[in-house]
Amino acid sequence: MRKNALLILILMVCALYSFAQKTDSTHFHYSQWENYRSMINKRVASIYVDVALIDFAPLANHSSIVLLSLKMKESDVDGLATMREAKQLLAIEDSLVKNIHLAGNIVYAGNIVTRGNKDFYFYTDSVTNCSTVIQETLASFPGYKYKIQTEDDTYWAFYAEVLYPREEYQQIIENTKTVLVLSQNGDPLTTAREVKHIIHFRDIYNREDFITKIAKQKYTVLEKKNSEDPFYPYALIISRKDLVDIYSVNEYTLDLWYLAREYNGNYAGWQTVLRKD
Repeated sequence: MRKNALLILILMVCALYSFAQKTDSTHFHYSQWENYRSMINKRVASIYVDVALIDFAPLANHSSIVLLSLKMKESDVDGLATMREAKQLLAIEDSLVKNIHLAGNIVYAGNIVTRGNKDFYFYTDSVTNCSTVIQETLASFPGYKYKIQTEDDTYWAFYAEVLYPREEYQQIIENTKTVLVLSQNGDPLTTAREVKHIIHFRDIYNREDFITKIAKQKYTVLEKKNSEDPFYPYALIISRKDLVDIYSVNEYTLDLWYLAREYNGNYAGWQTVLRKD
């Protein structure tokens, strides 16, 4: 039940914001919001970020970052939001997004939930204007303690180095999307089934060494073929019977992701069949 509830919550978050944000007074970009979990200062953190901003960052006229740190009323043992708290936090976030959109020249970059706090990050050309919008918005949500901090971030270092997902976390994001599709189509995610994986390699010898390594993990080699990737021209398709809940998928795909790197390879993804039994 807890796993299904988490999937539903992720779906709610991912579906909430598909609007166009202003990047300056005349231009817009279409947001692409992604959610993933990481570790920050040895604590679990849930990070929600507009990855589409990477194509625009840094914006010359948005050199200040404004942090709104909101103290949650309740959190779970990991310091993350409970389901009940998450609904209220989403309502606050929705109001913030609407109001900064109306104010203009404020870009919402993302948020981090950790240690019982939800921290929102905005880039702007006017710290005063952004702070005013935040304060006016939170006046409609009494009972929440918060603080606002600002600093210069001309090169958007915080966005690029903290909010934006590293490559392995991008794999987790893709895993989440695939598992959500299965769940949305009636798959209870409780039945093990064949899961295929595709890995590309720079040379044949790396591929053969990788095959020797994963044989101990009960993977079956399905196919060796050429790849269209000029940097990784040798492809490998392997399979194993596994569970496909998000926790299981993240565990074995990241193991393969890291192992592929050891052998000059690139993990390209996984696929499986829908099951409703």
